[in-house]
Amino acid sequence: MDADEALWEGLEEHYVDLPTGVRLHYVAQGEGPLVVLVHGFPEHWYGWRDTIPRLAQAGFRVVAPDMRGYNRSSKPDEVEAYYAEVLGDDLGALIASLGGSAILVGHDWGAAASWFAAMRHPDAIHHLVILNMPHPAVFANAWKTFRQRLRSAYFYFFRLRNVAAFFYRRFFAFPQRFMLWFFAGRKPKWRSLDPYARAALRDGAMRAMMTYYTALLRRAPDDTLALVRPIERPVSILWGSKDPAFGKAMADPGDHVDRARLTIRYFDDLGHFLHLQDPERVSAAIADVVQQREEEKAD
Repeated sequence: MDADEALWEGLEEHYVDLPTGVRLHYVAQGEGPLVVLVHGFPEHWYGWRDTIPRLAQAGFRVVAPDMRGYNRSSKPDEVEAYYAEVLGDDLGALIASLGGSAILVGHDWGAAASWFAAMRHPDAIHHLVILNMPHPAVFANAWKTFRQRLRSAYFYFFRLRNVAAFFYRRFFAFPQRFMLWFFAGRKPKWRSLDPYARAALRDGAMRAMMTYYTALLRRAPDDTLALVRPIERPVSILWGSKDPAFGKAMADPGDHVDRARLTIRYFDDLGHFLHLQDPERVSAAIADVVQQREEEKAD
C-alpha cells in the first residue's frame, strides 16, 4: 500500500484468488456484518476512504476491493473478461470467500457489477445499494436512443483501449485527475487525486480500465437485456441528480426489482461522483441505509 493510502490505523490489506480466475486486492476494517464497497471508473478502493472507517466504527466488517483490471488486482487481457456479468461473478465469489452474505454497495462500474451480482448470486447479497448506475435493463434500453449515446459519447473514445490508454498515460493521468475533479463538482483537492493516478499508471492498469468500455460496446443492448433476471432482495438507490451521463429518470429500475423493497434518495445538488463531491453526507447516507437494514433483519 502506498504511503498516502495508509490513512488510518486498523486498515488491513489482503489478496484473494477467486474461482473466476482473478486475484483481487482488497482492504478491510472492522468486525461485524459484512459490507462490500465496490468502486467505479476511474477510481479504486481509495474512493471509499471516507466511508470505510464510518461503517467500521458503526460495527461492520467493511471490505473494499480493487475490481479486476484496477490497481493491484489481476488485469486479464481478453475483452470478454470484462463483461458486466463476469464482474458480477467476481463479487459473488469474493463474498463467498469472506463468509457468504453481505450488504453490497456499488458506484458506477462497481454498481453495474453489483446489479449482476444480485441477479446471479442472490444468496450472497441481502441488500443492494446502488450509487449512480442505472439498472442494466434501463441502461440497455436507453442505449438504443441517440440521446443517451450522445450523453455518453466519451464511451466511444474509451472503447479504443490502446489509444485511450496511451493518451491517458502520455499525460501522466492528467485526464483522469481532471475527470474526477470536474465531475465531482471541482470539490476534491488536486493533490488528493494523486493515488488514483498512481494506481492507474501501474503496468497494464489503464488499458484494462478502458477495456470495460470495449466490452460494453461490443455487446448489443438486446443481448444485455437477455441476461436480466428479477432482483428480489431489498434495493436502495442513492442518486446524484446532476449526473451528466445518466439522467435522473434512469435512477428508477422499474419492475426489475421488488417495488415494495425499493427506496430511492436523490441528491439534487450532487453529480455522478457524489461520494467524492460530498463524502461526509453521502457516507452518512450509506451508513444510514446499512444500519437500517441490519435493524430490520434483527426485528
